[in-house]
Amino acid sequence: MARAIEETENTPTLSKAEQLLASAAEGVVPLGAHLQTEDLPREYKTLIRSILHLPGRLDHVKRLVALGLDPEEPDREGLTALHVAGWEGLPEMMGYLLSLEPDLNHLNGYGGNITTTTLHGAKHCLARSERDHAGCLQRVLNLGLPLGRNVLEFTQNEAVMQVMLAWVDAHPDRLLHRIS
Repeated sequence: MARAIEETENTPTLSKAEQLLASAAEGVVPLGAHLQTEDLPREYKTLIRSILHLPGRLDHVKRLVALGLDPEEPDREGLTALHVAGWEGLPEMMGYLLSLEPDLNHLNGYGGNITTTTLHGAKHCLARSERDHAGCLQRVLNLGLPLGRNVLEFTQNEAVMQVMLAWVDAHPDRLLHRIS
């Protein structure tokens, strides 16, 4: 895309924020650089959520966080980066996002929490056959989040079902009647 723009000989001038975002994409964050996020357009504020599903983006996401982008900034659907990582079945990305101590009680615009969003992705994510929703669910449940009886048959993914059944056997006291 950059080459196509350059070939038009009408290269746009990037704002300071756009220059920093471009640097992060290229693998370089200038020492001490920080974005003033309050003035950024919504699309820039939710950039982490928009790219995390792409192959090899973990380091890029880390650079964006270092620049000051908030991974808990919800998109128009109320999805945070953590919810998208769970829905996409990306346990390594989810592990990094969980290390930032996000709000685990956040409900997205559909009323789903991180557990149900991960389960929904296991059933509906187009790339589900190549992803690890079971690994994501295991990470969430290891944090002590509850599981509801209403979601035990929510998925047709055998690995996810095995994680849920093992969790119920180990923690019957934390099985709720219903979760969002």
